[in-house]
This record gives sequence, structure tokens and C-alpha cells, in this order.
Amino acid sequence: MDEQHYLDDLRKRREVNWPKHLPKEAYYPFGKKLLSDYLEEHAHRTPNKASTIFYGRELTFAELNEKSSRFATYLSGIGIKKGDRIAVYMPNCPQFIIAFYAILKIGAIHVPVNPMFKEKELQYELTDCDAQVIVTLDQFLTLINQVKDRTTLHTIIATSLSDYLPENPTLPIPDGMTQKVQHTEIDFEQAIASSSSTYPHVDRSLDDIAALNYTGGTTGLPKGCMHTQGDMCIQPPRQRPLA
Repeated sequence: MDEQHYLDDLRKRREVNWPKHLPKEAYYPFGKKLLSDYLEEHAHRTPNKASTIFYGRELTFAELNEKSSRFATYLSGIGIKKGDRIAVYMPNCPQFIIAFYAILKIGAIHVPVNPMFKEKELQYELTDCDAQVIVTLDQFLTLINQVKDRTTLHTIIATSLSDYLPENPTLPIPDGMTQKVQHTEIDFEQAIASSSSTYPHVDRSLDDIAALNYTGGTTGLPKGCMHTQGDMCIQPPRQRPLA
């Protein structure tokens, strides 16, 4: 069976078995816009609403939009262009989200790296995706410097989890999160503070690759799965309009 016959057969099977209560068309709450446009829309409609809450520290949509725009300007200023891969090597935290939107705003590609990776795994993924820049936690710098010369990295940007912890956390803070490692790499917060929020705009479309998310490698070496801007905007239907 050739590819076209396979796809036709797949569509027919899907049509027959599709649950009747589910919509067949993709749903875009604000229309077919870029993912970064969605952030700007939220920042306009609900600027003071929390986009993330990190141990009680709220980052509003307006702040997320502003910080990601500034970081986008910084990345562009160091030569990052549309299609370049930027590795983000950290767990879930506000900086991860800021970096994600900044990367997309200039048409670059976000490559999340598993924060549990060790030397061989890290080197493989950085080399496979041809990453130019890595945004990471200060506590991972020793490991990154061990593999840097065997990759295409030219810039390392470091941050600390403690930078976004509130004075009065609402949850217990795990050991090590309040520690800040001294380093000589580019500081994430300083890069944001020193940059303008007017980042260079490039032509982008919903079909552009937004992210390369790597598989777990259960059937061989991990492979980068391509996710487009359009894919990542789709949301389940809502019963009421977005606020």
C-alpha cells in the first residue's frame, strides 16, 4: 500500500470510529494566530491575571509578555535567526516559559531538554538538534561545560530557581532551590533587564516549527518530534468565551 492509499484508508477508519460527541475541527479560541500572538492577546485582555504561580510568586500575563519580548530582543541581538534551535535545559519554572515564548517570537525553535539528562544524553540531544544557545539552571553549568566543546553551542545563558521564589512561599521549598551558584556565564535576568521589549519581527506562519520535543528513546535513540505553531494553539472547545 502506497502512502496516499494508506492515508485515505486512515481517514475512512477515523471517520467511522470518531466519537459523535467530539468536534471534528480544530478549535482556536482567538482564531488561527501564532502562539506568541495568543500571549499578547491574553496580556491585552487580562494583563494582571496570573499566567503562572511558582511557590506563590505570580507572573502575570503582562509580565510574561514583557519579559519574553525583552529576551527575544536579546536572542536576536546575539545573532539568533529564524529556524535556529535554542535548547532549554531546566525543570518547570517561570524562566522556562519566558524562554519558550521569547524563542517563538523571533521564529527560532524551542528544544526542551530533560533536566534529568547526564553527559551522554545531553551531548547527543544538543548535537542532534544543532543547538546554538542553551538556557539553563546555574546548577547544570558544570555538566554543560563538560560537553560544550563536542556540540554546536556558542552561548550559555544561566538562571537560578531562587530568582523567582517569593519571600513568603506558599509551599515547602525543596532542598537546594534557594541556593544560587556563582558563575561567569550570561545571566538570564540581566539579559532581560538590559534589552528592549521591541524585538525584531520576522515572517512567521502557523506551519513554522515551534518546538522539537524529543521522545524517550525506548525504541532507539531519542528523536525530535516537530510541533508547529498551529498545532500548539489548538484547545478543546469551551462552553463560554475566554475572559
